[in-house]
Amino acid sequence: MIADVKPKKRAFLIENNNRVVEVEVVSERDGMSIVKLLCSYGGFRIRNNRLYNTQCEAEEVIKKQSQKRVVHNASKPLPISHSVPFMHPHSLGW
Repeated sequence: MIADVKPKKRAFLIENNNRVVEVEVVSERDGMSIVKLLCSYGGFRIRNNRLYNTQCEAEEVIKKQSQKRVVHNASKPLPISHSVPFMHPHSLGW
């Protein structure tokens, strides 16, 4: 993670937990930074702990997060309760 966040410094952040995007730091204050995406004109505010020095560091974090994800086991499907049928509120007179 970036220790020294300074204006006009380039950094990388993880967007939507699945891709790495290069940004430019516009300003920094109180542990938060305003960053600008290099591919657009807009900017937004994020915490400094979401910024990384290199693209490799950010990709390693994505790999660690993907290993923690829970995958549903297809051999043991979740039980479905059919004891109470769905009743639409209009059919109940609401």
